[in-house]
Amino acid sequence: MKIYLLAMSTVFLFGAGASKGSGDCYPENPPLGSELFDELQRRGGVASTVDADLRRTFRADFEKGMADFFRARNPDITPFLREMADYFAQFEPGPKNYYGQLAKIVAEAKGSVVFATTNYEALIEIAVTQAGYSIAYNKPAQYPKGGIPVLKLHGSCNFLPDFQGGGIRGISFDLTPKPDLPLEEISSSIYDGRVRIASSLAEVRSFCRQEDSVAPALGLYMLGKPVMWCRSFVEYQQDVWRKAIKRAGRIYVIGAGVYEHDDHIWDVLEDAKGQLRYIDPYPEPFLEWCADRGRKSASVIQGSFEEALPTLKRQMKDR
Repeated sequence: MKIYLLAMSTVFLFGAGASKGSGDCYPENPPLGSELFDELQRRGGVASTVDADLRRTFRADFEKGMADFFRARNPDITPFLREMADYFAQFEPGPKNYYGQLAKIVAEAKGSVVFATTNYEALIEIAVTQAGYSIAYNKPAQYPKGGIPVLKLHGSCNFLPDFQGGGIRGISFDLTPKPDLPLEEISSSIYDGRVRIASSLAEVRSFCRQEDSVAPALGLYMLGKPVMWCRSFVEYQQDVWRKAIKRAGRIYVIGAGVYEHDDHIWDVLEDAKGQLRYIDPYPEPFLEWCADRGRKSASVIQGSFEEALPTLKRQMKDR
């Protein structure tokens, strides 16, 4: 198998539904967005301190809740991001996880492949490594021969700011936007510098529990997915994603909800020239999106991640 960014033929995009349905996971499978706030609140911390009205908003629509939180309690954004990263750093794939099975399928197939995900946890990269293949997030020249590029489009719990021996401690930051500023126009960030990839999930958890002023490079789970820490590194992932989609002959979207306001995802897919295939038990929103956008070169594999694996194996061999 050859996997070079400049010769890409297939792109896989995974959403929260893919990780939720990826099978063998410890201690359990990560939640969907609609389940996330209750999970965070059960762990205490910042999520447990929001008032009743904001709790209801978070539960009804996490993105709207985060947007309201961003405006009302901006200095608490960094602690909240640390707690989210700490939460997502607990998830590990087991030997029968479907991400690992898919890695073996694409490794045995012809052509070149890249994985992209909107998820914050590290299930994909751990599963790929457990399956015996290398991964890289960085510049194209650093993609290992025989490895699988992994793009984290909204950041990742294991993307840690690299102060190269220095650090920031004992302070907080307030980037509360003007009341009339639309959320999609938020462009400020706290720190934009180098990123180091944590060597283990234990390192992520240690970082999140010891630091008091900084956070991993996670996009805020709200409109626009603004990145407060190490923004350029996440934007680089998105730039590579756009280039990958332009070159892809085939694109699989697994377990990703159709949120048209995420234009860095769905506008890119609308303009893609390759065949678009959507894998989900409930594909109706995708079919409506295709009809609205005039996207004709698209099809559906209706079913779960597990149920789609035999079809994926056959189609990858047929390329």
